[in-house]
Amino acid sequence: MAKRVRLLAVVDTNVFVANFLTRSSESFNRRLVRSWMIERKFTLLLSVQIVDEYLRIFEERLGFDAQHTARWRKRFGDRGMTRHVVVRRKLEVSRDPKDNVFLATARVAKARFVVSNDRDLLEVSKPQQQKLNLEIVRPQRYLEYLAQN
Repeated sequence: MAKRVRLLAVVDTNVFVANFLTRSSESFNRRLVRSWMIERKFTLLLSVQIVDEYLRIFEERLGFDAQHTARWRKRFGDRGMTRHVVVRRKLEVSRDPKDNVFLATARVAKARFVVSNDRDLLEVSKPQQQKLNLEIVRPQRYLEYLAQN
């Protein structure tokens, strides 16, 4: 029997931040992080730039201490849960230049999805998304997709 290949997705920092800030176990952000980390329904695609941003934001905005940050660094390094790619070419697609690394990472890895709550990413035009061969979706939509596959 063939081994089932897990789906690949790039997840924007704001999804992780919303996961940590919510108290509801039913929030779409919390459910998405749980579906990656615990249920292992998809593989999180990462680049050095994305991991650096995640950890910086976790410390600055969420107040993670060094030990908590180190645990997350280890999770992001777990090759059973993540796939790392090297981003060498910059993209200029989003109106917020800081968001382009998520698109570039997805493109290098040939991921079908970038998951975000960020309007700057979500408003990238459909023709531009098609050109990149990916979809930019909210956590709820990605969870629906995971449930169907």
